Amino acid sequence: PNAYFWSGSHLVMDPAYFPVEQYNLAGEAGDGITGFGEQQSMLVIFKEHSLGRAVMGTAEMASGRTLLTLDYTPINGSIGCDLPWTIRLVENNLTFACSGRGVHLIRDSSAAGENNVVRLSRKVNRDLLPALRRGERVTSWDDGSRYWLAADGAVYLWDYSLSGYGDPVWFYFTGIGAAAFFERDGELCHLDGAGRVTALRNCFHDHGGPILKRYRFAVQHMGSYQRRKDVTGVLLTVRGDTDTTVDVTYETDWERRREITPVRSWTWRLAPRNLAYRCLEVGRFATVARRRPACRGVRHFTMELENNVAGMDLTVISAQILYRFQGRER
Repeated sequence: PNAYFWSGSHLVMDPAYFPVEQYNLAGEAGDGITGFGEQQSMLVIFKEHSLGRAVMGTAEMASGRTLLTLDYTPINGSIGCDLPWTIRLVENNLTFACSGRGVHLIRDSSAAGENNVVRLSRKVNRDLLPALRRGERVTSWDDGSRYWLAADGAVYLWDYSLSGYGDPVWFYFTGIGAAAFFERDGELCHLDGAGRVTALRNCFHDHGGPILKRYRFAVQHMGSYQRRKDVTGVLLTVRGDTDTTVDVTYETDWERRREITPVRSWTWRLAPRNLAYRCLEVGRFATVARRRPACRGVRHFTMELENNVAGMDLTVISAQILYRFQGRER
């Protein structure tokens, strides 16, 4: 189980020829090989409980012949991959999942570094690990900007165009029982366990109806519990190339109140009839909206963003809270 073979004879790589003498052993026999991946110029070898790499080289035999070599070198002896269908190359770094630890990214293929393998799913491991351990239809896909991980009828999505591997942001979707992902005519599709194909389109509606999308920020205390604050303003940035209508709700120590004016960002259209919102071109930059919560004398502040309109998304890029301190309490 820990032996890997490579094709070819001498310096000519023949994909149809796997000679018996061209093989190597990857560590101990009790730790079997589960998958392979290419990162930079190295072949990464995934095992059940560890990781290693092999670099192609040459060796001259006594008869004057030059043969290919792929020697095994350990990378990490404590993290492995028992779910080989989750191995994907994300921006020149291999990403994979294992049932015992979650999703990881190989940052460096050198065995000298202690953090050469970075865990990505620490924020969602509470819900993700039980799904991975059940091992029912665990697969993944990389569409160029997002890493899709399907497990037990749900999808965990890391959008690495919005967040890096140091502090990744994950999105959770239900009702996607994907057994495999594939692309067809530039459209992401998945195959379920019953053999049905479903296209994942950017439509944000379910049979003509809306899908409720809600995001809640972490509670902010602005660096001090001893002084009260006045929240004077909020700057919300949303994408300019995607339709959205964001309802904002403020919550403090004293109240929970919805903003009267929602944040809107519409692409080109001739409707509605209101000329204030009529536009014939897609905005080149993000849409920035300022709201004034007028929350005075608070210690804690948080916001909840919501969209429940068919055909629209909740595309929030950033949020900034403007506040000022009051006098210190004694």
